[in-house]
Amino acid sequence: MLFLRIFFVILPFFNLAWLSGHERPLSIVMIGGGPAGLGAAIEAKLGGAHVTIVEKRKAYTREQYFFLWGASLGILKQWDVNTADFYLGYDDIDHELVGVAQIKKFERALEERVKELGIPKIVGAFKEIRNKKAVIIQNGQEIELPYDLLVGADGEHSVVREQLGIECRNLGKATGCIAVLDKKNPTLHFVLPLWSESLFINNISIPSMTIISGQSNIINQDLLAAAAFREGWTDEASLIASGHGIFFEQIPVSLQQALTFSNAEKSAILLGDAAGTASFLQGLGANTALEAAVVAGRFFTSSHTEADYAAYNQALQELTDRLISDSAFLFK
Repeated sequence: MLFLRIFFVILPFFNLAWLSGHERPLSIVMIGGGPAGLGAAIEAKLGGAHVTIVEKRKAYTREQYFFLWGASLGILKQWDVNTADFYLGYDDIDHELVGVAQIKKFERALEERVKELGIPKIVGAFKEIRNKKAVIIQNGQEIELPYDLLVGADGEHSVVREQLGIECRNLGKATGCIAVLDKKNPTLHFVLPLWSESLFINNISIPSMTIISGQSNIINQDLLAAAAFREGWTDEASLIASGHGIFFEQIPVSLQQALTFSNAEKSAILLGDAAGTASFLQGLGANTALEAAVVAGRFFTSSHTEADYAAYNQALQELTDRLISDSAFLFK
């Protein structure tokens, strides 16, 4: 009887999951609800972790279009993400199935899957790390979120990266311009970025419209129209020159890479644009973000030893090295 009394007194101090032979789920705070953060959150949840997403935007509004390569479409299929709002077709070079998606629709599709999985999302801004808690500002109030692992997927100007004391290599800057034109096309078609005198330009044609994008040190609607004309895209050039389209100008574009991708002491990792950014002309950033989310998924289910952190750093180094290498020519 005395033993039973002692047992029931100390029982509340034991983790019930431990008594049943299982560790409690890993608690992850995901800072950033873009493609990298949403994808990594899905990976974490499917791996058995408890995830909370923190995103400062209340809605997804980015209008740009980008390519989803075959490998990325395969990842989305594994995650059971609905791609009904994407344009799917076969490219003209390798005849591989590819997709074209508007970023806001892409993020919404990922968010819908996040909701289906029951992953909570807090609208707020990350402020700092305090005693292994993520401090969030929501409606002017501080919220502390304890974590086992903090994931910085908060973009090019990552506050998490800054808090971790991780520096970036700044490898190039440019300016982008996009024209979305009401020019109908029977099939999906795209042209890889071309050098047109003083700027790079590419052409994405989907059944409902054509998107002409350009990148240089200085670029505007007139320069984009002139470049389209030089490439022989006369219909598109006329539409751009006459202002018949939706235009996005003065888009800042950076080529940068974090010097490392984790901090074991603070139990934190980086991915997405926080780890490395490149030109939007090829859409490599979003595709790399999905690959990085899969790498993060493997890390989530590891023991988080020093060797596991080293392996994660190596994998992200390889991914971002490839991203930088494939985009460097666009910043000449």
